[in-house]
Parts: sequence; C-alpha cells; structure tokens
Amino acid sequence: MTAMAAWLAEQFLGERERWVLWLPVALALGVALYFSLPAEPPPWLALLGLGLALSLVLAGRRRPGMLLLGIAATALAAGFAAAVLRTHQVAAPVIERRLGPVDLSGRVVEVEPRSGSRGGGRRLTIAEPEIGRLASARTPARVRVVVRGKGGGEAQPGDWIRTRAILLPPPPPAAPGAFDFARQAYFRGLGGVGFTVRGVEVVAPPEDRGQGFLTRVAALRHAVVERVRRVLAGRSGAVAAALMTGHRGAIGETELEAMRDAGLAHLLAISGLHVGLIAAVIFFVMRALLATSPWLALRQPIKKWSA
Repeated sequence: MTAMAAWLAEQFLGERERWVLWLPVALALGVALYFSLPAEPPPWLALLGLGLALSLVLAGRRRPGMLLLGIAATALAAGFAAAVLRTHQVAAPVIERRLGPVDLSGRVVEVEPRSGSRGGGRRLTIAEPEIGRLASARTPARVRVVVRGKGGGEAQPGDWIRTRAILLPPPPPAAPGAFDFARQAYFRGLGGVGFTVRGVEVVAPPEDRGQGFLTRVAALRHAVVERVRRVLAGRSGAVAAALMTGHRGAIGETELEAMRDAGLAHLLAISGLHVGLIAAVIFFVMRALLATSPWLALRQPIKKWSA
C-alpha cells in the first residue's frame, strides 16, 4: 500500500502542468452531484459549500497541498452552485396530471413536421399558453402538442393560434437510467405535452402581434424545411431537411433504423452536421493553402496532411 501511494503521488506531481485541465472535471462532478440528490437542495446549501471551499483556498495560501485541495473543492462547489442556479432560473409550472380536452391558445414558436409512420401531421411548440380550467399561476411557460393530419398545416412560427387539446405531464424515463425526457423538458421550459382533438385556428399572424429573434430563426428554419421538402419529395427531402435544420420528425422509422445500423445517425443532429462541415472546410482550406507552394504540392502528400 505504501509503494502504491508513493507511485500515485509521483504520478500526480509529475502532471503538475496539467492540473488546470482537471478543473472542468471538478465542475462536472459538482453538477453530477446535484443531479444525483434524491430531493431538491435549498439554495443556501450551494452558497455555503462555495463559501467553505473559498475559505479553504484562503487558509491554504502558504500551504500548497491545502491550496490545491481548496481550488478543487471550489471548482466542485461552483459546478454544484451553477446547477442549482440554473434550476431556479428556468423554474416554471409543470402539468401534474392529464388535462382535457381543454381549450388551448398561445404563440407558436416552433413547427416540426412528422413522418407518416409517426402519425403524420406536425408538432407545435406553444409559448405563453392559455389553458382552459387551469389558473395562470399553474400554467407552464411552454407546451408541445402534436397535430395529426393537416390540422396544423397553416400554423407558422410566430402565429397566435387556438385549438382544443389533451395535455399530459412530460413522461419520466422508460427505465432506470434511461433518457429522462421530463428533466430535459424542465430545463427547456416545457411544462406539458399532448395532442390536439380538433384543427388549429390561426387567431393572429406574426406581424399583428410581433415576434422575437428566436421566433424569426424558427420561422426561417421552418421555411427551409418546407422549401427542401417541396423540391425533394419523399425520403430524400426528409433526410436533407434534417441535415440542414435538425428537424428529424419527417424521417421514417425505416430510414432512421438504417442510419443507426450504418453508424450515421449522429449526422442527423445539428452537432454532427457541424462537425462534418468544419472538417470539410478545414480540409479544403488547408489543401488550398498548401497547394500555393509548388514545391510542397509536387513533393509532399499535402492531401494526407490536410486530412
């Protein structure tokens, strides 16, 4: 045990110039600690932990070992405090039980197409909702509803709409450790999901009630999706629209399964597309720059270098 401890200490001290790289790890551990708690901690607990960690840093100014421990504890406490702060920052009511059918009105901020294998239609994200039989203090900041068929075909981002829907709480994980949609929905301000039971009526278009920057971006994405799907019909249009905008709802399950089997499903996410675009830009720019030197272009493998 003594030899093992000495070896660990030697390895740790030998990585002195890389200690700063462990700060993000400590921050992430603080965030993970917050999400591992069985109940919501009081805000003062995060401030107390951060204060104690900073006190440890001050007390260890002349003792390197204690100073290092204090810095690590401060990063850990800062991650924990950031998670607590973000949770309270986005706090909004969440629907607790099934509601409906109820009257629903609000401003459309996102329109996502859905494939025929998923029931067709569109999925609308509605901000500033007004929900029948639900007090304003208990109304979520946003809800998302599925409009089957062509009932939501006229609604565009920025439109103020009215419909009748059945609303449900965001579903919990399907199994322990599985993807937690309810948690993701909470941090997105999404307090309810559901589906409409009648067509969507546009009460006022965007120009009559105004719209923000994010709504304009959503409208542009929606226009790109519609244009692509008009030019490229069927499966090709659905995949092309997903690669360009991140809207994957129009892709059928068969195509999704094929892309998963081929290891290409990550390209359907905006992050995957960005990685591919950045790699392509760097490759071609570097190759073009290296090709400006005849000596390099004729004698060296600049294509491999660029790759």
